[in-house]
Amino acid sequence: MMGWLNVMDHVPSETLDGQSFGEWVSANTGLFVGIVFGIIFAVIAIIALVTYRRRNQGNPSPSQSPASAGEGGRFCSSCGRKLGGSSNFCDGCGNKVK
Repeated sequence: MMGWLNVMDHVPSETLDGQSFGEWVSANTGLFVGIVFGIIFAVIAIIALVTYRRRNQGNPSPSQSPASAGEGGRFCSSCGRKLGGSSNFCDGCGNKVK
């Protein structure tokens, strides 16, 4: 059977401190678990950050919205974006306009 463990058996023993790859992995299980969880956490954090930035790109924060400055017109009560015409939903966040 030719699997990735067999391929790693051809790694020079100096890199594995004289152990086979399977023994080295067994002795360093905590290290591998930490690395895997670290990578998973980093990927989730990057996805969350990208999603957050895409959703809020171009949307004024509620404290900066023109509605709070007293300008005329209709604005979304959820995201503060100016509403166009007689639409029933906000183009930015999809909130139903009253």
